[in-house]
Amino acid sequence: MPTVGSIQAADVLIALDALGADAAALRDEAGITRQMLEDPAGRVPASAAVRIFELAAEALNDPLAGLNVGLKLRPRGPLFFLLLAGPDTRHAIRAYARFAKLALDTIEVRFVERADHAELTFDPVVPALRASHHLLDYCVTSNLAAMRGSIPGFEPIGVDLAHAEVGPSGGTARALNCPVRFDRSVTAVHMPLEILDGRPFAANPLIAEQLAKMQQAVLANLGTSDARERVAATIRRMLAAGVTPQRSDVARQLHVSERTLQRQLESEGTTFKSVRDDVRTELSRALLSDRSMKVEAIARSLGYAEVASFSKAFARWSGGPPSTFRSAGAGRTAARRSAARQRDPG
Repeated sequence: MPTVGSIQAADVLIALDALGADAAALRDEAGITRQMLEDPAGRVPASAAVRIFELAAEALNDPLAGLNVGLKLRPRGPLFFLLLAGPDTRHAIRAYARFAKLALDTIEVRFVERADHAELTFDPVVPALRASHHLLDYCVTSNLAAMRGSIPGFEPIGVDLAHAEVGPSGGTARALNCPVRFDRSVTAVHMPLEILDGRPFAANPLIAEQLAKMQQAVLANLGTSDARERVAATIRRMLAAGVTPQRSDVARQLHVSERTLQRQLESEGTTFKSVRDDVRTELSRALLSDRSMKVEAIARSLGYAEVASFSKAFARWSGGPPSTFRSAGAGRTAARRSAARQRDPG
């Protein structure tokens, strides 16, 4: 059964509220429960998401409900942050396409660079989902909201839609502020090639790498037989949701007893504490590379109530306090820039 991410489903409901719909009533009528939305890693049946758009179109008397919901979005969540932190726009968009199944697990998103433009194509694959013009419109406008919020100066130069025109003639083009072609073989967003050479607003390769690891773990859906990887994936997901990962909670999420989890890890030559420390080490180094982020905020994001506890743990992992690591990182950055200037003085 095709599913969408709980974050995406919740964002649709938030946007519907902003458009004046009774989102809670629509949610209930579509068969989406609060429990589905409360788990950041939860999934919602895609058929229920399509039903939400259909109900919203009736309630708002809006044949372009899917399009307008996407335009009302306030981007957030893992896909948006992957775009925001990518080392450059080209890599950021590639990561977005790679992990798009986090939003809709059947969708195929492809990033193609052509001679005179680049494009992202969207194909939900499943016939029932392809048949929903609301869903196709939402794929485009939610993508545009994320791109505009993460990439300086991003504007599409054209959009293709794999359905006939719906609503007032020219209404979709006016809403998107670019030319639109209908009845195309695939839905696509076209963009100028030069935008790819820029950098997202919060470009940071180390943070982007950690985000990609988190999302790869979610995509794998804990399907690996490697206990260490399953535990690490769960810890990353819990930290991303602001939850301090304790062994009992991780065991519960993996549907095993603490004792069984301990045995599985021991059979692979490791322990829960060791895996958790490894994850925290990787994440802390990535976050410390962002000099605008305060150490207090980094400590909290890793599950530490006090900076002193985090600093002590970091020193144990890395051989020195966070301030030393951050200073050394700044020195390495300055050295790389100096070397680059020497290679290209003009």
